[in-house]
Amino acid sequence: MTDGEYTDLLSSVPKGSEIVSNDEYDKFAMRRSPTGLLKNAHIEGYGWQGFSTNSFVGTTGEGLRMEAIRLNFSGLNTDITYSTHLQRIGWTPNVSNGAVSGTTGQSRRIEAIEISTSGRYLVLYRGHVQGNGWGPWHTSAGPPNPMQSFVGTTGQSKRLETLELIILKRG
Repeated sequence: MTDGEYTDLLSSVPKGSEIVSNDEYDKFAMRRSPTGLLKNAHIEGYGWQGFSTNSFVGTTGEGLRMEAIRLNFSGLNTDITYSTHLQRIGWTPNVSNGAVSGTTGQSRRIEAIEISTSGRYLVLYRGHVQGNGWGPWHTSAGPPNPMQSFVGTTGQSKRLETLELIILKRG
């Protein structure tokens, strides 16, 4: 991670909040937590990835579409709700706590995702979009840009390839 990327990350953390779980940023002396955000995605050509607590879900540098996703907090008293924008479908209904958002067996790409949380924890997240690269950070408490409350694109026919997610403790 470059100094600029680290600065962008920190500027996106809501005032008073604390990063509590992210392997990538431990080298910057941020406290680790035994709890985490379990992530699992259905990827073109691979199927379902195993559940992971690391920061990323999806693939990078492979040009593959993410088709479905499941998110669930482990060991935290917080609910997570999410909706995906799918190719030729649009926005899906909200699902929560490990339910599937997206499709399998239909070859449809996830183009965008919106995440919200209730409870003491937030999620800071950004996406890697086909042809655009990494987008700006958003939090489950609200977007940095009120005109766009989601990560990814709509109406551009671009796949969301990777999500990076970090747990924050509300300030």
